[in-house]
Amino acid sequence: MSRKVRIVGKVSKVVISRKSFDIISQKSSFEYYCTHDFDYLPLMVGDAVIVKGDYVDSVLTLDQYPMVVPGENKEAVVGYMRKGFRYKVGVSKIENIVSEVSSKYGSCIDYISNESQSYKIETTKTIFSYEKTSYSYVNSVRVSDILSSGNEGHDKNMIKWWYNNITLRRLYLLGLNKRTINEVEDYSLNQMYKILLDNPLRIVELDVPLCIKILKRTENSVTKKQIHQGKIARLIHKYRKDGWSGVPMSKVKLSCSDIDEHTKALVTDYKIVIDESSDTEIIYFCHQLKLENKVASEFNKRIKEKTLNIDVKYRMDTLDVDQKKAIRMAINNQISIITGPAGSGKTIVIGEIINNLRRLDISYEVVSFTGKAVARLQEVTDGKEALTMHRLMARGGPFKHLIIDEASMVSTKLMGTFLSGCGGNYKITLVGDVNQLLPIGWGSMFSESIKSMCIETTRLVNNYRSDDDGININSTNIIKDKGIDIKSYENFKLINGDMSDIDKVLKQMEDVEDFDKNNVTVLTPYNKNLENINKKLRTKFTNNTSDMFEEGDRVMMTQNNYEINVMNGEEGTVTGKYADYITVKFGGTTHKFVLESRKESYKDLVTTGSLVMSYGMTIHKSQGSEWKYVICYIGESYANSSFLSKNLLYTCITRAMKAIWVIGSIGDFRLGCSRDPSYRHDILHQRLSS
Repeated sequence: MSRKVRIVGKVSKVVISRKSFDIISQKSSFEYYCTHDFDYLPLMVGDAVIVKGDYVDSVLTLDQYPMVVPGENKEAVVGYMRKGFRYKVGVSKIENIVSEVSSKYGSCIDYISNESQSYKIETTKTIFSYEKTSYSYVNSVRVSDILSSGNEGHDKNMIKWWYNNITLRRLYLLGLNKRTINEVEDYSLNQMYKILLDNPLRIVELDVPLCIKILKRTENSVTKKQIHQGKIARLIHKYRKDGWSGVPMSKVKLSCSDIDEHTKALVTDYKIVIDESSDTEIIYFCHQLKLENKVASEFNKRIKEKTLNIDVKYRMDTLDVDQKKAIRMAINNQISIITGPAGSGKTIVIGEIINNLRRLDISYEVVSFTGKAVARLQEVTDGKEALTMHRLMARGGPFKHLIIDEASMVSTKLMGTFLSGCGGNYKITLVGDVNQLLPIGWGSMFSESIKSMCIETTRLVNNYRSDDDGININSTNIIKDKGIDIKSYENFKLINGDMSDIDKVLKQMEDVEDFDKNNVTVLTPYNKNLENINKKLRTKFTNNTSDMFEEGDRVMMTQNNYEINVMNGEEGTVTGKYADYITVKFGGTTHKFVLESRKESYKDLVTTGSLVMSYGMTIHKSQGSEWKYVICYIGESYANSSFLSKNLLYTCITRAMKAIWVIGSIGDFRLGCSRDPSYRHDILHQRLSS
């Protein structure tokens, strides 16, 4: 006879293939055989669970997803660590580690999970807490002495295993996925987990229905008032997600007229701060204001420093007046800005600055936001390794001069995080094109710094492309708010058409003398068209039509991977295909990428899940790169979207060095070239002082 049961216990056996597991009841010590029909339920022996379902004929069939947490008792923790050490460390040694950690820190689970976050395990992002910033990656960090087995290799295996199978798994078991976890800004993974167990509404990156589902799973409840407060916090977060650095109180009151009644709860539960330092009340999340003030403080400290009078030398005799001024300014000021359009010689100026720093024996670092921009910088660094900002945060200093290229891509959030992690009284030179895309993330650090008029700035105005160069003429028209006047030139073709016109343009390119499949890319504003574009170009260039990566394919890395030193956005070529893996050449080095279907057999190697085809890409992904020939495909369905702005299309146009073809509604393209990007509230410029 069937009966409904609720059992609290611990998992004693798991059979994944049968979707079954055994649990021992905490109350009766009776062992129950349980089955389920969930696609994803990553249980492990030792886990503590609450299961609910129908018990009939000695089988407990779950009728809802169980509540699962990693076991806290010594037996469970020892079992987890044995798996992490791959059974290469003795039980007695592990038991001693667990006993010592427990006596000093209480919860072993929490302590080791915190330790695991110091590692760049999956190389997708640097994980940090805003209360205690910590940057690292696998090859450079050792576990704390208290956790060490005495073998560095075993320790590394254990901490990587723990991060994936305990720290992340317990979040997955509450219904989160990797994307959602990576979006959470305000909390470390440990903090996030504790909040989820208490009141998941406080994690504003989670939608309310998911929070309600988690509350049901954890057998907690919230009031209607708390749900309303959660919705107010999510409105503020939406503006942050759209790039706003703080939201005027008056703006929030348009949608939430009763916000004053909830201010105390918002401050306590959601770390919201009301800043009154400007003309109007502005609402921030606490860490937002903290990082914005950090940028302002560090920049202001440098602004107030005396300008030096160091003599500079020039290697090139073709430098113009503005380029020479920019070089002198960078060497002699604690902070300076160099801005100019594509073709104005910014990279040449960086090379000259580096030459002077070497001559003066001043230690320096050159960084950029993306891996592909870093790869381009290598051409002017005279053999010194250029880095992404994240990697320099991981490696640290000391250094005396920092050059940030493609600074328009750097958000205030990233700049504040960098300055918090890489302290020191070093000079800062920001180099970029203020007309390009606004950064992904909140806070437009570069444009706000220029807007302040408090930082020494040199604008490179001369363009070294020919006077009749259509790319130069049309991109200049966009800058001068004459985007509606864009027209066709010999190397800038406007084609009212659809995706079939891409084939026609590619056919014309076959007669170009220096045509090469690696010299042409299709850029589009939208992800919608990418799959078809990549299939079209791949077939054209390689005759490959399978869904698998094949030799000769152009691919792009979608994550920063510090173990193989390949960064997000870098392009490579598949050089070999084997039973379990492919090889990909990035620059001068070749790396193995294990097929996703075989990743369980090669847990320490990067997989093909980090790669996508790159014959075509979004305009956002293209920033920091250049190709000889670019096809800009607007797409017939979305051409009227306000998403098309002059910053976006200017960025697209200036990716082309020799020629560009624009395909789509040319009328809408011209309108896009005249449209300002969406408004972002930002007062960093007011915080900077001369």
